[in-house]
Amino acid sequence: MFVAHNGMDVARAAYLDPMGQVVPVSRLRPGRKWLVEDRDTVSSYRYYREGSMTIGEWIRSFRGVEEAAYFAGDDLKPFFYMWYQFFRTIFNRIRRKGWGPCSRKY
Repeated sequence: MFVAHNGMDVARAAYLDPMGQVVPVSRLRPGRKWLVEDRDTVSSYRYYREGSMTIGEWIRSFRGVEEAAYFAGDDLKPFFYMWYQFFRTIFNRIRRKGWGPCSRKY
C-alpha cells in the first residue's frame, strides 16, 4: 500500500523500523492516485448533492487510480468487509432516525 518509486511501501516500512532494520530512503511518485473506497463514496455523494460534481465526473475520477485502500485482486476479504461495515452503519442510522419502512410502528 502506498508504494514509493523504489518499491518501499508503508506496511513494509512500519515492520522494518521497529525490528531495527534499515528502512530505505524513498520518494513518493508525483501524480500518483489512490482511493479510499468508503470515504470516496460518501464525499462524492455529498459533492453530487451540492451540485459540484456530476456522475460522469465521478466516474472519470477513477482514471489513473493505481491503488485502493481495501481492494486487492488477490485478497477480497478486506474489500467485502469494508462494504459490509459501510452498509451496516447506514442501515443502523436509518433505523435510529426512523426513516423508511423499518420505522413503522404497528
